[in-house]
Amino acid sequence: MKIVLVQPDQIESDLSKYNYFDLMKRKRKAKRILPLGLLYIASSLQQHSVVFVDNYFQRYSNEKLLKFCLQNIDTGKGVVGFGGTCLEWFQAACVSKMIKKVRPDITTVYGGPNATARPEKHVNYFDYVIRGVGVDSFKLLINGHKKENISGLCWCGHIVEPCFTLDFSKNKWPTLKILEGMNLKINYSNYSLGSILSSIGCPFQCKFCAAKYIWNRSVFFRDADEVLKEVKYLKNKGLHVIHFREDNFTINKERLYYFCKELKKINIRWTCQSRIKSLDEYIIPTMKESGCREISCGFESINDSILSYVGKGHTSEDIKYGISLFEKYGMSYTGGFIVGFPNETKQEIINTCNFIKSIRKNKLCGVPAKPSKFLGIPVSELYNEVVNNNQIEYNWNDGELLFIKNKEVTTNEIDKLINKMCT
Repeated sequence: MKIVLVQPDQIESDLSKYNYFDLMKRKRKAKRILPLGLLYIASSLQQHSVVFVDNYFQRYSNEKLLKFCLQNIDTGKGVVGFGGTCLEWFQAACVSKMIKKVRPDITTVYGGPNATARPEKHVNYFDYVIRGVGVDSFKLLINGHKKENISGLCWCGHIVEPCFTLDFSKNKWPTLKILEGMNLKINYSNYSLGSILSSIGCPFQCKFCAAKYIWNRSVFFRDADEVLKEVKYLKNKGLHVIHFREDNFTINKERLYYFCKELKKINIRWTCQSRIKSLDEYIIPTMKESGCREISCGFESINDSILSYVGKGHTSEDIKYGISLFEKYGMSYTGGFIVGFPNETKQEIINTCNFIKSIRKNKLCGVPAKPSKFLGIPVSELYNEVVNNNQIEYNWNDGELLFIKNKEVTTNEIDKLINKMCT
């Protein structure tokens, strides 16, 4: 079977008037994390002919991407699988429609978090949509299993619950060794290759995030020793820094201490993401001693009213205490703040901007100078709240993102506040 896996490009043109910096001004030449979701699938299909294209770098037009897919499948049956988030949905949907018009014998499949969120929409653009964990489901589809028996597999008129089953021991994860052996068309110089997932999923309930819906508040852990084998392999390939890219690397303290002990033996630098409340007076110095060089946290706001409203699970004092520990133990840190939540006041936006400005004076702080602006992401609680309360200012690509009407501050006023307070 000939398979083309596509990471689509982001569509930017009609977002410019909203001055959304995170979407519009990403540096194309910056090192990027490998799109591991698609590559996990690639590594499970080694008996097939697999081609991968990251169109974020190639920047093929829809027409050129169509030509690329057709050339690599040539004659006979084939499958084109699309990944990506809501930002890449538009190109994936357009190219899938184009493929079906000229080669109806080619099967198109859409997977990932965005596919999981609203399959009833996406089945109108793709032959199949895979919800939840897609590695096993895609493999079963490719190998001809009865589609009605494939977990998470949806098509027009047949919408099912997401697949939440994943056995790490049965799947080959995309270490650099596996990817090199498959001769995939990847320009590795574009990527930060030290990215590793030691777990996937999230057990928390942030109202602005769809993760709890996508993962059913579950976390799937890889065997720690298998992860460490991968770390050793990457170090032997010449990589000096490893990034544990999952949201909850620090959630299990016993497991985290074990990683710290073993990573210290390997003698490699590493970074990770963490919830601020998962860190304390004991674990931060342990992490630093084991080679950790930076921790990224989702701070979100400095206002307790907003943190409570979005269900973040920490307070402004937790943020300040965590930052004091980073400073005390010499740990570099970064993280995100968001302003413009549906009920946020002008003063609360000012408070967060002022706090960002104050902590950026610290030498160890790598927090971006400007906060992100809130966007409604399908199918988070706040997304649904914005819809139900008629607070939509701009509906982008049929609900892929919602730009909102804040109850007190206009979009232009929020932009002016950010520019005034954070420069």
